[in-house]
Amino acid sequence: MKIRNIFNAKEFNDNENNFGPSLTVPDQAMTVREILQRFANGLPLGGSNEPIWEGEDGDGIDPRRLDLAERQELEIAARQELAEIEERLKSKKVEKSIAKLKKEDIEDIQSQDVTTLD
Repeated sequence: MKIRNIFNAKEFNDNENNFGPSLTVPDQAMTVREILQRFANGLPLGGSNEPIWEGEDGDGIDPRRLDLAERQELEIAARQELAEIEERLKSKKVEKSIAKLKKEDIEDIQSQDVTTLD
């Protein structure tokens, strides 16, 4: 077994090719000052600047920065939305069960041998 050191490094074949495009994202490094500020403010030290995106995934709301009244408003809105969704699901289940019952009734009537008297 041969040990690699600075004198015989050329004897080892690394086959390392760094000719492809760089996969790094610019402006993702934090300075020491930013790291210390984030630590002092109790923010996560993710190792990169993580943007807060606005859109369907939370609308850019950071719950850590809301006061109690704003949190309560969000909670009430979320509970109302959940109640509406549950109500829609229940109505769809009722519609499906009614349709299933109608189909079963039709099959029962068709399966019975009905004789008419003339």
